[in-house]
Amino acid sequence: MIIYHGSTVPVEIPKILPSERMLDFGEGFYTTRLEEDQVKKNKFAAILPVVIGGLAIKIIEETQVSEDEAFDKLYNSELYAALENEATKVWTYSVPKLFELYQNEMITGRLELPEY
Repeated sequence: MIIYHGSTVPVEIPKILPSERMLDFGEGFYTTRLEEDQVKKNKFAAILPVVIGGLAIKIIEETQVSEDEAFDKLYNSELYAALENEATKVWTYSVPKLFELYQNEMITGRLELPEY
């Protein structure tokens, strides 16, 4: 059986390592049997948790809030909704840019995306 993983290189022997990252989905090796699914979602699915994790850390560090409060505010923001929508391409922004957008949304109550 051939299965696919969110990687750009073949993984001949998958290793299941203990999870210590803040936003990891837990221990495991995530796969699909459908190559087309993995090809379409590979980049977005692989990058989004890293971007969200980096942004959450930046929020915690810069605003001195707890982890729970940071995630609560982020998950309830328009920015998070834009990040979840692959078509917006907001997930491609740098963490500093995302934090700037987050701060502006917290101040103004609305998300204003840059025009590129």
